[in-house]
Amino acid sequence: MVKWKCENTTLVQPSESETSQTTCAVCINNIIKTKSTRNRLSIRVDERTSPMRFLGHRPLQLDELVTASTPNRLGNLTDSQRKATKAFLDMIEDQSEDALLQRLGRRDTHDVKEWEMERLMILLSQIFFQITPWDRMEVFFRFEDATDDPHVLGTCSAPDRHGKFHDDKVTVRMSPCTVKSIPGFRHLNGRTMSRLSTLVHELVHAYINMYACISCLSYQEDVDQLDGHGRVWQRIARRVEWFVEYVLHLPLRLGRFTAIVNNLENLKVWPTEKEAKWWYLK
Repeated sequence: MVKWKCENTTLVQPSESETSQTTCAVCINNIIKTKSTRNRLSIRVDERTSPMRFLGHRPLQLDELVTASTPNRLGNLTDSQRKATKAFLDMIEDQSEDALLQRLGRRDTHDVKEWEMERLMILLSQIFFQITPWDRMEVFFRFEDATDDPHVLGTCSAPDRHGKFHDDKVTVRMSPCTVKSIPGFRHLNGRTMSRLSTLVHELVHAYINMYACISCLSYQEDVDQLDGHGRVWQRIARRVEWFVEYVLHLPLRLGRFTAIVNNLENLKVWPTEKEAKWWYLK
């Protein structure tokens, strides 16, 4: 059980015994090793010591990792996470005209380079997922409208049943012009907040699509349903939302409820009442 406070409500993450986890021959031996160590603040933290394996982990194990990687205080982060977090917070505070987040707030993104967005995704992956260079989490980024639907602000390539990706790449695509109408926060305008929300939304997809075992019997229910917004995505996105808002003090909304509404035709297994309550949809 994992508990934490959120808006005067204690949310209790359902235990693994309450979900449909079944071991499979592909990922049963892919144990993720961690060690207890002290960061530079002399605070004891759990640091992962084994690399992530491509399409090699039980889907819900990814949620467990993110929960362990996003504590309720900045001081409880690993040293590499703290370094990445400082870089991201400095980026938020940078109000210069050429700052990346200021350029993301313009009407279109022709002044933003795709490699800059890839570097931002690496930074966020280090913070949320404890990703390191040996994990080889290569996610490409493109500014392009992936569909004709104006309501789709971003997409992330997913593996087919053989574990193959289109163009052999995990690619996040985001509309260069279309944003959702949301309020700004401090000196970041609504367009910046919308694009950051879309980027993090798709980054959660990228993390799951790259590391979740597609051979597990639970993959369809935990990952694939709701067009990729199933149990694992909802849990990780919920935790990332909480961490960004209450620890980094940046209120991002990843559109979790909207993702369910827009993909109800792909819902095959309803979540339990306890599971849905833990998602804390609003």
